Amino acid sequence: MVRYGVRVVTPQLWRPRIPSVHRSLAALIIQSRDEAGASFAAIADELNRKGLSSPRGVPFYANLVYSIYRKWRAKNERERRRVYVDLMDVSVQASPSS
Repeated sequence: MVRYGVRVVTPQLWRPRIPSVHRSLAALIIQSRDEAGASFAAIADELNRKGLSSPRGVPFYANLVYSIYRKWRAKNERERRRVYVDLMDVSVQASPSS
């Protein structure tokens, strides 16, 4: 008889449903910050100028933009982590001969 345990470590087993409007907003903020080097206050001003509102329906401000940026960057990092599998407690037992 062979007995073994398996441990799978991955952040990809469950993904919450995120509305596409939230994804596109986060992508716009990340692109503005990482590629254009804009400040969080400048990003907030630009989003408000375009008539966009936050997921909760309030105007953007620097700390809110920073919070969205930080959370989505962390989420993207988790999704890029490598999946690995460990075999644990492997044992082999001989069955009695008949």
